[in-house]
Amino acid sequence: MKFPVKVNRLPLAFCVCLGYTMRMFKIWLKTIKDKKISVNEIIYYEGKYDEDRFDEYVRIACHETDLPTPVVLSSNARNFSQYNITRFKASDFVEHVDFDELTLENVK
Repeated sequence: MKFPVKVNRLPLAFCVCLGYTMRMFKIWLKTIKDKKISVNEIIYYEGKYDEDRFDEYVRIACHETDLPTPVVLSSNARNFSQYNITRFKASDFVEHVDFDELTLENVK
């Protein structure tokens, strides 16, 4: 299992200058509480996006940001693939969370 390459502060041009050819995609994770963004992170993943591994991407993103993992449904993976965004409400979590919504967006 490959863990994400979280390089929020490392520019991609740095990797290009060193001659690295990396295939990666990015997910923008936001938590919203009272219509304000409380957590704002971009998680980088190695490889190409695979819809069948969406629950793994969500689990890793939540682990990286120290958030509980929501219950991931096939509709979440489908929305992310078709519309590049999916949302989880507080009721989608088994544990108590201190935000109203978790949004995952595919950054292109």
